[in-house]
Amino acid sequence: MSSTRNTHLAALPAHRDLYYGGEWHRPAAGGYRATLDPAYGIALAEVAEAQADDVDAAVRAAQQGFEVWRRMKPLARANIMREAAAIRSTRGIPSPR
Repeated sequence: MSSTRNTHLAALPAHRDLYYGGEWHRPAAGGYRATLDPAYGIALAEVAEAQADDVDAAVRAAQQGFEVWRRMKPLARANIMREAAAIRSTRGIPSPR
């Protein structure tokens, strides 16, 4: 295994469950699936495989979050968006265009 590949493996996220509603969740059906490295054809990690129940829970969480967001004053929302942009910038994540 090359050092470049080891670096890429180390950069993979530690959490491999589903994230919604501000928390990590195991898949409702308990399913995980291997993701493959296309260059080597070997498994990189086991990641959560969402099913309909998981999607429904994520949609409910998004709807609840939207209710909070829509009641916020525009200036408060703008401050959150600026903070998110600053975090993206410090992590070297390009802004969407």
